[in-house]
Amino acid sequence: MKVGTQIWALITVVVVIALVAGGYFLGVAPLLQQQASADADRRAARAVNDGLEAEIAQLQLAKSDVDEYQSLASDYEELIPGKVDSQRFIRGLDALAAANGVTISELKIDEFIPYSAPVADDQFDEKAPPPYTNDRITDKNFVIVPFSLTVDGGWAESLNFVHLLQFGDRLVLLTGIDQSTTDTAYSTKISGFMYVFVKPGALVKNEQVDQGGTAPTEPSDGETPSARG
Repeated sequence: MKVGTQIWALITVVVVIALVAGGYFLGVAPLLQQQASADADRRAARAVNDGLEAEIAQLQLAKSDVDEYQSLASDYEELIPGKVDSQRFIRGLDALAAANGVTISELKIDEFIPYSAPVADDQFDEKAPPPYTNDRITDKNFVIVPFSLTVDGGWAESLNFVHLLQFGDRLVLLTGIDQSTTDTAYSTKISGFMYVFVKPGALVKNEQVDQGGTAPTEPSDGETPSARG
């Protein structure tokens, strides 16, 4: 039996369609998929490049302020040094006393205390703002150094000494001032805190001073692990 022309034509069309479909799925489709993947990679790379360019622009902008930041860091390191440095503190007190015509008759620098963040509770006045805290300031990198001293001299001179001590080149917090009169002058007892910012990996030595004058004393050699950064 002979197959008609129309049937042969139909068979031919089916074969051609099969060949085209096979060629598409075996050849064209993978290429299209590769192209789509490459386009997605290019878009992702472009997004990364755009982000990097934005960061570079910010860094270039910040670079112009590096000198200012370094100057600020130097100023802050003067205010809150990386060690107790009791000798420098004593020299500063001696110079301040001499400039104001008063005499330091007693000086005591106690062992430092690891910082503890204040907690807003009943001990704070509800009308006052809540105490400032920062998660980056901890007992591992910040310590408090209690000190007390007594100065003898005139009332105005002693008052000026206290004022300049409070606003000097090292940050201190005055916690108490008690003034009494003597036969010839005023005796002013001052107590307060100074601070140490411990750099990562550093150790801070306790430097106790307990003396009746301001002659420099040698700091102790003990190191306190709790101050480790």
